[in-house]
Amino acid sequence: MKQAVFNDLTRQGFWVTLGIKFGADFLAYSGDPLCCHAKYCVMVLPENSYTIDTMQLVLAERMANTVKKDLLIAFGCCQKIEYFKVSF
Repeated sequence: MKQAVFNDLTRQGFWVTLGIKFGADFLAYSGDPLCCHAKYCVMVLPENSYTIDTMQLVLAERMANTVKKDLLIAFGCCQKIEYFKVSF
């Protein structure tokens, strides 16, 4: 699933790097990571999983908010990937 999300975001024009530093699966940049900050912290849910633990969601959003990024939750299956943006 993570590979499918990586490929989809890249196809959409984002530069994608590992997001471990910010507690996410990926960071998505709208431009070259050497020249700009990431726009999104991306959390990938397991394939065919459409639920997320409330505490996990709160922790992920607080981390993303702290580093001034929106949280992007990716879910679905390899055929179709959906995104849910969380921002405050």
